[in-house]
Amino acid sequence: MLTLETLAALRTPAGEMLLAEAGAIAAEWPDPLRAITRLRRRHPPELAAAALETVQLRARAAAKFPEAARMFFTAEALEQASSAAAAAHIAARFAGQAGSIQDVLDLGCGLGGNTIALARVARVTAIDRDPLRLALARANAEACGVAERISFMQADLLDDSLPAAGAAFCDPGRRTPDGARLFDPRRWQPPLDAALRLAARFPAFGIKAAPGIRDADLPPGCEAEFVQEGSTLGIAMLWLGAFAGAERRATLLPSGETLGFTPLEPVAVAAPRAVLYEPQPAAIRARLLQQLGHALDATRIDETTAFLSADAARPTPFATAYAIDEWLPFNLKALQRRLRALRVGRVVVKTRASPLDPQQLERLLKLDGPEERVLVLTRVLGRHAALICRRVDTSERAS
Repeated sequence: MLTLETLAALRTPAGEMLLAEAGAIAAEWPDPLRAITRLRRRHPPELAAAALETVQLRARAAAKFPEAARMFFTAEALEQASSAAAAAHIAARFAGQAGSIQDVLDLGCGLGGNTIALARVARVTAIDRDPLRLALARANAEACGVAERISFMQADLLDDSLPAAGAAFCDPGRRTPDGARLFDPRRWQPPLDAALRLAARFPAFGIKAAPGIRDADLPPGCEAEFVQEGSTLGIAMLWLGAFAGAERRATLLPSGETLGFTPLEPVAVAAPRAVLYEPQPAAIRARLLQQLGHALDATRIDETTAFLSADAARPTPFATAYAIDEWLPFNLKALQRRLRALRVGRVVVKTRASPLDPQQLERLLKLDGPEERVLVLTRVLGRHAALICRRVDTSERAS
């Protein structure tokens, strides 16, 4: 387990050699028990355990941080840390206010993922009450070459005086000591209402939250931005003060495509047409179906689902398009006959507002043919239905 003492030891030349040895042993002996047993033959148990844990966490962190092989982590801090891509996106909002923001506070800096990204656009004071996390942030800032732009301060956000700054970022702790997620903002550290009191001290403020935060918990006047990285809806950002723009926003990483809310007439509900659109999770969570529907000249196929439909496919990063071969009210035998007539042998099943299990349905259909289709089980105009579809290439136009 990493401690202040073992972290300091691992950052020495001898510690670097131990980490290299731990990496070689972990590669040769994937079983952690056998690997740690071999390391302990030559090194103190606490240091051997910290080295092996660091090697394992660096491998896990590689998906989040390009510099992971030089960084230090604890499992809990890594779990909550923003990825490098998300941190860079957050920092870009601060960079957009570069004329008025020279100094930024990172309140609850953790292992320093956001601190590092912020330091690339402003001078940063990284604050945390946990001395180990503060030491991690310092070590990681040095590994990434930005430590000279950061001041490190141990303080309790709720009890101690904080420096003045043009803007601040806060990432409340959202897990219990045993790693369970905290969904109630009143149990975050600091609680959301305390973070909002902190926000009142600064001209511009950003709070990182879970994307599942309830609409009722969103503070008045904030911009709620739901950030999707790849196919995963990872974080929500609550932007306050000078940072607040659209009431709701969906953003896709790594492209940075963004879509903000504007008041529009509701999208009509109608039967499926030639193309089915499955909106991205960020667009659904940000409740931007009206924006998408109007942009794609589409209608909804049911009031209870997010699916849209149109006469022709238009490229958009905020939805996946499928060409609809046909659709029918759901009946297992009728669906099986139709798929067999189309010589379909393999289906990718998508379900929305349907009680059916996709894997069980595939077994029940007993298909055998050369064709492949996307089978969407959902509600259409208030009834359970099956839509037989094909994927639409971004360059294709279906009509």
